[in-house]
Amino acid sequence: MAGDVANRLAGNFDLSVSAARRGYDMACRHGGPAMIDFSRWIWALHLIWMTARGRALRVLTAGINELGRSVQLRGEDTLPAEMLGFLHLSSAQCAARDKRPDDAREHLDEAAAIAERIGEHNGLSMHFGPTNVTVWRVGIGVELGEGGRAYEEVTRTPLDVAALGSQERSSALHFDLGYGLVGSRN
Repeated sequence: MAGDVANRLAGNFDLSVSAARRGYDMACRHGGPAMIDFSRWIWALHLIWMTARGRALRVLTAGINELGRSVQLRGEDTLPAEMLGFLHLSSAQCAARDKRPDDAREHLDEAAAIAERIGEHNGLSMHFGPTNVTVWRVGIGVELGEGGRAYEEVTRTPLDVAALGSQERSSALHFDLGYGLVGSRN
């Protein structure tokens, strides 16, 4: 998307937020619920990167409220449920960065419940499912200063890292697991 190009190649956060917002506007005109909330999620991510977490949380909450009323957790088309899960994961991240652990855990639990219902899916090559929720759970635990607890929680059962289908997400998980171990030694 244009927002990613503006951010990663030019380092222009303001332009990336504007481009992501325009992507959302276009999705509202021409897309279905899943594409609207995918673009809403991308817009929120750019706001988070710009440290505009309050605005990002309002965007995410609007998506959760709108999509949450209509999403089907059973059936062949899981993309709307996947997008709802990502909206909850990003809301958890915002809450963690704002040091609101109860809100972060609530959103993580909502995402985990969706993931358990629909299983592992890779809509739009984003991969949403129990494994990716675990990756986010570790990262958010580290963000909350609870890395050791998060490490213990997610390593109780074997984790199928191959299910992520992404070296980047696998690396993020291992990095956060290491960070969690270091945090547990304090």
